[in-house]
Amino acid sequence: MSLDASYQLGQTVGAKIRAARLAKKYTQSQLAQPEFSVSYISAIERGQIQPSLRALEILTRRLGISTTDVLPQQKQLATESAPSTENTSTVNKARDLVILEAQIAFHQGTPEQAIPLLHTLLAQKGSRDILLSLLLGQAYLESGYLQESEQTLAEVAGQVRETKDFLSARVLGIQSLVYAAMYNTNRALRLQHESLAIFEQVAEDDIFLLARIYTNLGQQYSHLEQWDAAEEMFRQAQHLLHDRTTYKQIQQVYWELLKIHKEQEEWSKAVYYSYKWLLADIQSDWTILRSEIQHALNRALLKSQPDEAYVYLLAESQKTDGQQSILGRASAYAHLATCLFIRGEFQAAESHALKASELATPFGETAIFADACILLGELTYKRQDYPAGDHFFTAGLSMLENLEKYQELIEHLTSYAGLLEARGLISQAIIYWKRAFEYRQKNWEAVL
Repeated sequence: MSLDASYQLGQTVGAKIRAARLAKKYTQSQLAQPEFSVSYISAIERGQIQPSLRALEILTRRLGISTTDVLPQQKQLATESAPSTENTSTVNKARDLVILEAQIAFHQGTPEQAIPLLHTLLAQKGSRDILLSLLLGQAYLESGYLQESEQTLAEVAGQVRETKDFLSARVLGIQSLVYAAMYNTNRALRLQHESLAIFEQVAEDDIFLLARIYTNLGQQYSHLEQWDAAEEMFRQAQHLLHDRTTYKQIQQVYWELLKIHKEQEEWSKAVYYSYKWLLADIQSDWTILRSEIQHALNRALLKSQPDEAYVYLLAESQKTDGQQSILGRASAYAHLATCLFIRGEFQAAESHALKASELATPFGETAIFADACILLGELTYKRQDYPAGDHFFTAGLSMLENLEKYQELIEHLTSYAGLLEARGLISQAIIYWKRAFEYRQKNWEAVL
């Protein structure tokens, strides 16, 4: 089924649920509680997403109707999509392509587009499919539906509990990211370690994936302020990606070839170029990932060994392009600026922060660029250049929000609110305190 057809199905389901809710005179909040969020119900009714089979059962039971009342086409869909003996191979390739389209949606930053695709495939199969459910849980996570992601992945985890393979490790890894987003750090750490133990046995050649896991562990230890453990995890990730190079020149070519073969229904070639596109996209992330691992390692060093970190960062910032990546140098300049800021050497700190910003700018939104902007905001506030400071703070906070660096975002929203209060701008300060509170509250509510 195409994305357009899936979207139309989502519109039908959502409209019928909304009609049934209004007939019962329920608010969206009354229909949602306690299992779901109001935003989840709203997205279903607008046809943006389709509910999982479990969610559909809960909602229809609460509305006093049956699932067939809202999904009259399910049996027809399953029948129409059932492969005959003659075309099983073609149908399987088409199905694989839809899964790849969902994965591409993740890489393009539009995970919400994958949700109706995956729901439709699950409905067509008529049973829970581990891979599809795993991808659905990931799509919920990356779209910000933490509760729905947790519930979906919990069902999948029950199916793979006894296996110790790549898929079970992937489930544990994504579950850990959900709990990390919910600020349930201890559970996130436990799941990450379980995932890592399996991956080291079954996927030791997947360097990029292992580096991601080590990086996630390092971030969790950083949030717990266990700097030695964080440093060790970041070093492991850095070691895995050492000397890795990236190439993005032919990615657009793969994309165009994918579209051509899809339109011609040449599924084998379309699937082939989908994989090539995904591989090129993953490779294109390596430079940024490697640099942000280094950035996190630099932060851990700065927290645990500030004097040694200063000497190390000074040497890193003076390396040439051949010795250090551009983003790696930007990270060194940003952290070196932080060292100087702490020492009260504000003019030198601003010079280094500007250099970090200049080096990071061509790479778009990164944690390195965001940190440089936030520090520039603090420094320009020090010399009472408030318009420039507001510009830097706004840019840095926006990047952290887009990058979903919520722990850092909450911290900097709070500090910026304090600076606005010191200027007597109470109404503006309240806005940023409120945002910090809402992010914190949303994550605590997800845990509860």
